[in-house]
Amino acid sequence: MAGLEEGPTGGCEAAAIDGLKNLWHFESGLWKVWETDREHALMAAMTMAVAELPDDVDALKAMIVAMAKQRALLEARTSHLEVANKTADERIATLTAIVRMLERSRYGTRSERLRGATLSDEQHAFVFDEIKTGMAAIEAELDSAVEDKPKRARRPRKGFAAHLERVEIVIEPEIPASCEGLEKVLIGEDVSERLDVMPAKFGVIVTRRPKYAYRNRDGVIQAPAPPHIIESGIPTEALLAQIAVSKYADGLPLYQQEAIYARDQVELDRSLMAQWMGKIGFELQPRVEIDSNIVERAIRPQTITRKNALFAGSAGGGRTWATLATLLQTAKMNDVDPHAWLTQTLERIAQGWPISNIDQLMPWNFKA
Repeated sequence: MAGLEEGPTGGCEAAAIDGLKNLWHFESGLWKVWETDREHALMAAMTMAVAELPDDVDALKAMIVAMAKQRALLEARTSHLEVANKTADERIATLTAIVRMLERSRYGTRSERLRGATLSDEQHAFVFDEIKTGMAAIEAELDSAVEDKPKRARRPRKGFAAHLERVEIVIEPEIPASCEGLEKVLIGEDVSERLDVMPAKFGVIVTRRPKYAYRNRDGVIQAPAPPHIIESGIPTEALLAQIAVSKYADGLPLYQQEAIYARDQVELDRSLMAQWMGKIGFELQPRVEIDSNIVERAIRPQTITRKNALFAGSAGGGRTWATLATLLQTAKMNDVDPHAWLTQTLERIAQGWPISNIDQLMPWNFKA
């Protein structure tokens, strides 16, 4: 990608290519992990020492049945991963083709630029937001195929601007039954900060989780960290809802939101916001049956150009666009505040809302 220049898109072309390459390596590594786990599990079951096997026939039968179930489960997981990998391969190929087409339209020879569609700087920025969103959606889908995956290590980041209001929340742990009546000693705490947003006003929610030890007792107690859609990230569900409603309901592209937030000294890179949108689009996708008429009505008021609409329908964010635009338009049609509904829905999903009660999350069942 040598020769690309920094422009209004902020070097997104090179970032998109790097992201696709990283996603390819991530996907390949995920496949190897599944293959390795399957082989290890089967070998462990098959190499059990004869001396450890029970003499009872019924017990042996039970072991065989358990091993068969385990193997069937592993094969089912492998099959699921194969499908996820195949789908990811196809979507990555489409994203790559879009990036190359954009390169030709912007940096190709004069004849190549004349043959293809000429996109403005604004349209370039729009398209690369969608590509980044699509990449994040693919990664979220591949992540979901792995159970008990280790949590991502928290990445070092700059602190939030000092002028932002801090709202502190202290989550105390439950007192163990064996420690009731004993004096507890504060020995430390974990502190996390997430960027929150109130209408037309940013703030920072500071969550403190004290650590306690009891005199004459071993061990340390601490309340668990509250669950969030973006693990080890900075946004609250309210901020995610704000960005999503602005983009998919109000027609405000991420690069414009980036500039608006910067005026309040809040640095939110549009590539990061695109990753967040890909994640919540994936989380919401099982909760909607796409209605093309609703999607068309949702997109039409946003006055995006025909070229932008074309890319919104591509693999580079098309699924996310359809999912969020449909749900937010449905909220409007039911006279429900889209931001309030989406904030509540994302909070419930983060807390493990059961799929069997999915209907209660629909906009027409919203209760503030």
